[in-house]
Amino acid sequence: MQHTPSRQWFTDSKTTIGEWALAHGFAKDLVYGVVSGRLKGNRGSALAIKQKLLEAQSKSSAANLGAGAQPE
Repeated sequence: MQHTPSRQWFTDSKTTIGEWALAHGFAKDLVYGVVSGRLKGNRGSALAIKQKLLEAQSKSSAANLGAGAQPE
């Protein structure tokens, strides 16, 4: 499992960081900060963003593995 949210996940899921932020009630600049590594995601909103992103990434990874995709 990855420990940091990935920009590649946004590309693969065909969603923008801004769309994801809006859909989950987070400020777009905070989400960009977490994804870029500028914010570590250890406290507050950054931690909540990191947890949601990792949850979303793990769900999509599980779905891809279930669909017969090869793990990387």
